[in-house]
Amino acid sequence: MICERCGKRPVTTVSTVLVEGRKVATYLCDACRRAAEAPALERPCARCGEREGTVKLVRLTEGRRMVSYLCEGCAREGGRGRR
Repeated sequence: MICERCGKRPVTTVSTVLVEGRKVATYLCDACRRAAEAPALERPCARCGEREGTVKLVRLTEGRRMVSYLCEGCAREGGRGRR
């Protein structure tokens, strides 16, 4: 049986969850199970989505204020004020 989430690796874990009062079985591989159990990021990076966004980026476009958060690595890579 193949993992429902990634569709690539064989299933190693079968879990049952209640969804709207019904039992639903999920079939996951080890990698997808670990990813599902990992704590969610409070504010993921707007560019990579892999790390916590700690640098606040504010842009003013056509009178609208756009706020996004970048991790330190992405902020360093795409910084406009580099010397």
